[in-house]
Amino acid sequence: MKGDRLPSLPGDDIATGIRSNDWVPVALSRAFKIMDLQLTGKVALVSGSTAGIGLAIATTLAQEGATVIVNGRTEARVNAAIDQIKQKQIEQKTPDVKLQGLAADLGTSDGANTLFQGAGG
Repeated sequence: MKGDRLPSLPGDDIATGIRSNDWVPVALSRAFKIMDLQLTGKVALVSGSTAGIGLAIATTLAQEGATVIVNGRTEARVNAAIDQIKQKQIEQKTPDVKLQGLAADLGTSDGANTLFQGAGG
């Protein structure tokens, strides 16, 4: 019925109007501290993270506190992606992000070897 409101659920935030089962964009969730993935001290390798969805994933993981290994096939693209992530960190005033670069094509045996050699063997 028009104008009827669903009853509140335990996870609802009355102040923001966000219901516990609503999808919330990352920027909004940051503003209201809705989600903490507890990734501080964790390391995440995001392959193909120099553009598109890979870059978005790397950015979000870094903002959530993980040390992110940014991967792409060329050093220039890896460095550009790291610069983009750092710029977002400045714009969104999130804590310092921890990033490492890995220029390697992980679809090849040489690229995989580069990854494992960089990880200590």
